[in-house]
Amino acid sequence: MPYVTENTRVNMILPIATNDGAQALKFMEQYATVCMEKHDKTFLMLVLLYDPTVPGKGTKDDIFLNVKQMALSLSDQYKKYGNKIAWVSIKLSINSNYGVKEHSLMDFAVVDLVIKKLSPDSLIMMCQTNMEFRQDYLNRVRMNTILHWQVFSPLPFTEYYLNSMGPRNKELDINKNHGYYDTSFAKHISFYAMDYSKARNQVELDIPIIHSDRDVSKVFLKSAQNKSIYSIHDMFVSCSDLHVLRAVEPSLKIRYMEDYCSTFTSRDLNKCLEIRGENLGTRNQLAKIIFDSQINSL
Repeated sequence: MPYVTENTRVNMILPIATNDGAQALKFMEQYATVCMEKHDKTFLMLVLLYDPTVPGKGTKDDIFLNVKQMALSLSDQYKKYGNKIAWVSIKLSINSNYGVKEHSLMDFAVVDLVIKKLSPDSLIMMCQTNMEFRQDYLNRVRMNTILHWQVFSPLPFTEYYLNSMGPRNKELDINKNHGYYDTSFAKHISFYAMDYSKARNQVELDIPIIHSDRDVSKVFLKSAQNKSIYSIHDMFVSCSDLHVLRAVEPSLKIRYMEDYCSTFTSRDLNKCLEIRGENLGTRNQLAKIIFDSQINSL
């Protein structure tokens, strides 16, 4: 097996939709605490998904102005340690708040456009604004993602909807009544840029490689013809000889976030509805709600 080290820089890729601004600020606060203050070898790349209807980059009403200002402030504060937050802007032809960012195919467009700014030997880790993580998760990403050998697809602890109601703890506790390890979740995959490019070329006919933000819609238009690849995880499983390591990750937690299932195909819609149902709560919790409502209606 190839040699791995905990000294590898992790390039964290964070897509942000126009209604994710507040969560993005919280994520950067977390990133500063977990990574920048501890001088961890990481780089955070924000991918700003501009809707066609909102004020764009370069305008005084830029929808992501606060996000950019915080990124610049933190980068300046920690620049002597080599920590940095940068961003790339993508102008969409469709609304990013209604299923585009959550759609797994959007990850292809994001990585296609970001990877050009990174070296081929870069270790990439996909992120979400509603994730909580600790430093030991980053170390497992480094040790479990191996160039030309293996990609890492952790199983996060995902919060139930019922736990999100009312007061919430600052950190999500791992408790069977608060959430569960989601075996269907594969968005937080990590891989090397070189391995991604090799696998990506093999699926280009099914999922066109995106060279500019004007081409983003192509990944959705052609996806209806593709019957097996719906995500980066699927690509590595189907079109690569790399190992795909899936393992429970207690230091990666996903806060509940409403998903309206505004997707593009019946397969995506059915999968989204299935996951949304699983995210509601435990069977006992849901049964109690039904029982209580029946008692109250008598």
